Amino acid sequence: MTLSGKIIHVLPAESVGQSGKSKQTFVLETEGQYPKKIAFDVWENKIELSLNEVVTVAVNIESREYNGKYFTNISGWKKEGASAAPALAPQGATLPPQQAAPTPSFVPQGDDSLPF
Repeated sequence: MTLSGKIIHVLPAESVGQSGKSKQTFVLETEGQYPKKIAFDVWENKIELSLNEVVTVAVNIESREYNGKYFTNISGWKKEGASAAPALAPQGATLPPQQAAPTPSFVPQGDDSLPF
């Protein structure tokens, strides 16, 4: 599943449990008529995100039960889209060349005189 939007809050990284693994929480605000704020965690700095960055993040959503209550975790694991690092070609292969956008051409038509 993916989430798209702008990173509006970056909470400090924290160590969790006896293993000492670190996690950092980010808050993403979706776009649209009714924007939503969604908090998700990134473990062990798997992806780099920064404040005010517009991103698409691949996430895993998992719920677990504890004493009759359910808790949901959202974990980001991959940054996608324009802000992500460019794809690398396997050794010996080449990536297709990027096509440039066509340049609009202006061709004057008719009389060049001003109407006044």
